[in-house]
Amino acid sequence: AVTYYYQGRDDEAEELHRRILEIRRRVLGEEHPDTLGSMSNLAVIYYEQGRYEEVEPLWIQTLEIRRRVLGEEHPETLASKSNLGLLYHRLKRHDEAEALHIQALEGRRAVLGPAHHFTVDSVINLAEVYRASERYALAERELLRGYEEYAAVLGAEHQSTLRVARALAGLYEQWERPEEAAAYRALLPEAEATTTDDEAPE
Repeated sequence: AVTYYYQGRDDEAEELHRRILEIRRRVLGEEHPDTLGSMSNLAVIYYEQGRYEEVEPLWIQTLEIRRRVLGEEHPETLASKSNLGLLYHRLKRHDEAEALHIQALEGRRAVLGPAHHFTVDSVINLAEVYRASERYALAERELLRGYEEYAAVLGAEHQSTLRVARALAGLYEQWERPEEAAAYRALLPEAEATTTDDEAPE
């Protein structure tokens, strides 16, 4: 199913994920981690196809079960919060997206550490919600904090540090602060200077 998905054969990937989910529900039960993984994977396909009405109930159910079974700060629960936050951001439900991304970020900082790549994802995701709702100062606060953490721990040329530098450049461009945008663009390798991060579910 994963092979079909990455080959762009979405219909075949969806069918396989549906069949796997049905089997796991029947054999393992609704709350087994593998069943929840299949539920989330099927929702990812729907998300990439823009079928958001079908995504939301699957991700809500996955999050509710993981909260109950695994706990509020388990990495898989935090991934579910992040995914649902991405969906709400895509739907311009910024308040709901913000709340979930804050929970995911705080949990990941505590459980995974500030320099983990999933924590970096959460920093950028939260900043993107602020940027989309034109709360530029809040976006700047999160990204600058992240950049300082990653530069100090990982180094200025680490991929995580560069991802946040790229997000800062994009923020300052939208905020019409071209000098700061140029300063962060200058930190990026030439091949990456004009690229942007895609928001992808986990």
